Amino acid sequence: MYSEFNSTLTFAPIPDHRSKFKHWKDLLRTEVTSCSKVSKDAYRWILRVEDNTISDDSLKVCKRKWDPLDAKIRTVLTKVSQGEIRTMFELLTEEEHVRHRRQISGAYMLLSLIHTSAHTRQAEIP
Repeated sequence: MYSEFNSTLTFAPIPDHRSKFKHWKDLLRTEVTSCSKVSKDAYRWILRVEDNTISDDSLKVCKRKWDPLDAKIRTVLTKVSQGEIRTMFELLTEEEHVRHRRQISGAYMLLSLIHTSAHTRQAEIP
């Protein structure tokens, strides 16, 4: 289990404009890898979120060795979310709790945010 960390995990606030989202994702990857003592493995793990060959369902349940890092991501995303993104996270969290009696995966939250950004036709992220 990868439960040793170099530092506290922090993310910048989720941008409200799609043009800023790519940079935010780059910073997020950097934060995740610098926080983890197994930075190369953590980088490969977090990239799974953006891999179209990996099913959404497989990201809903985290492998045990990644639980501590996934929990940190879940916590930070919950803290920095606002508005409609916060509402989306609350609905997804409740769905996981009611249907499966488990906490939502931080990786799945991130995937949902990426999908929301990619499918938004307007300039602003909801």
